[in-house]
Amino acid sequence: MTLSPLSTRVVLAGVMLAFGGMTPALSDIVIKSSATTGQVDFAKHNKQQFKTAFRIGLNIDPASLGDDELKKAIESLPLTAPSGLTVKARDYSVEHGFIIGVDDPDLQPAINQVMSRDGRTELLVNFQDGEGRFVLPPDASIGTFTLNGVEAPRLVTPFKESSQRVFVDLLLDRSGSMEEVIGNVKRAASEFMALLPFSQALCRITSFNGEYVRHTEGYEPCVPGIHQVGWIKAGGGTDIYQPLLDAYRDGPVDPEAMRLVVVVSDGVGRSRVSYDEVMVAKNAATFVYWLGDYDEDRLKGVADTFIHGKDDIANLLGRYFGQVAGAVSNQVVISIGKKGGQP
Repeated sequence: MTLSPLSTRVVLAGVMLAFGGMTPALSDIVIKSSATTGQVDFAKHNKQQFKTAFRIGLNIDPASLGDDELKKAIESLPLTAPSGLTVKARDYSVEHGFIIGVDDPDLQPAINQVMSRDGRTELLVNFQDGEGRFVLPPDASIGTFTLNGVEAPRLVTPFKESSQRVFVDLLLDRSGSMEEVIGNVKRAASEFMALLPFSQALCRITSFNGEYVRHTEGYEPCVPGIHQVGWIKAGGGTDIYQPLLDAYRDGPVDPEAMRLVVVVSDGVGRSRVSYDEVMVAKNAATFVYWLGDYDEDRLKGVADTFIHGKDDIANLLGRYFGQVAGAVSNQVVISIGKKGGQP
C-alpha cells in the first residue's frame, strides 16, 4: 500500500465541543482553519456559552487542494445521492479526485484520511450533526463522485466493522505541578481508552516529567492498558518535547493506520530537543489539552487542536476525550475501485 501526502492529514473531522446551555470554564480554544470548509480560527473566553464544531488534523498547504476557481466549481456541482435526493453537504480531496456528499442537510461529511491499497482508494469519513454527534447515515444517503460530478461506485463499511486500525499515543504530564489534577487526568484518560473501538484501537501510554516512561510494551489494546494509567504519580520537572519527538519518530510501522497523539500537560519545561526538531518530525494529528498559565505558544504550533481549560477539569477533559473517541469510532470506510465499489 502507498500513502499520498493527504493521508497524513488525518483529519478527525468536525469534532464538536457541545457546551451550549452551560458555562464552560475554558479560557481559550484555538481552532485551525479548514481548507475545504472555510472554517476560521477563533477564540472563546471564560463565562461565555458556546457550541462550535472544529476539525482536527495535520496542517496541509491549502494550495494542494486546488485554486479558488476549482473549489468554487466543485462546491457548485449539482450532485445526487444514491437515494435519489440532492446532496446537501460535501467534502472533497482535489489531490485524490473524489467528492463525498450526503443528502441530509443536518449532516456535514469530512474526509479524515485517504489511502491507496491494492488498486483501490479508501477514505475514512465522519458525518457530524448540528449537535456535535457523530452519526452513521444510511448507505443510500452517501454519494461518492469524481471531481466532475460523475458518481463513483463504492462500498461503505462502518469503521468498527472494517479492518482499519488506529494507533494512539497518550502523553500525560506527571510533573509536580500536576499533583492536584492528576487524578482527574488519569480518570479521563482511562475513560477515553475504554471508549475507543476495542478490536481496532491500540494505545501506547507515556507519562513524563523531566524524563518520560512508557507504561506499555509498544502499542497494546487500549482497554487492557487502562490499569497502567493508575500507576502514574506526579512529581518532578517538565520536558514535553522529548517524549513528543520520540512519539513521532517511533510510531507504528503500519502505513494503513490512522495515528493520533493526545497530550495533557500544564507546561513545556526545559529540553535538549528544540521546537523545530519536533515540528520536522511531526507525522500524526496532535490533540493538546493545556492546563498551564504560560508558555502555551511553545506548544500551540505543534497542536492541530489546542484546548486551554483549568476549571472544572473533571467534566471538560472527560467530555473532550469523549468527543475524540466518538470521532474515531463513528467513521465509515469508503472503498472505491478494485475490490471496492467497482463491478
